[in-house]
Amino acid sequence: MANIQLVTLLLIVISLWCAVNTKELKCKLNEEYTDNYQPGCEPSCEVPDHTGMACIVQPHPGCTCIPGTFRDRRGRCVLYIECDTEH
Repeated sequence: MANIQLVTLLLIVISLWCAVNTKELKCKLNEEYTDNYQPGCEPSCEVPDHTGMACIVQPHPGCTCIPGTFRDRRGRCVLYIECDTEH
């Protein structure tokens, strides 16, 4: 009986681990998964250069814009030339 409980517990742990690690597959277009995402600290259409900015947000797993793209007001990652086309 103890073996069945151990196997069940092991399957639950493996399932949870897989669920957490598949988050990176759910990033949107022009985004990539990172373990150190800091919302508001990535380049955006409003503030394209975050160099030297101190980000006080605690990093956590999430999706960030791929290099060369910027977060627009709608939350999408776009090329900088696409920032001007926002409505």
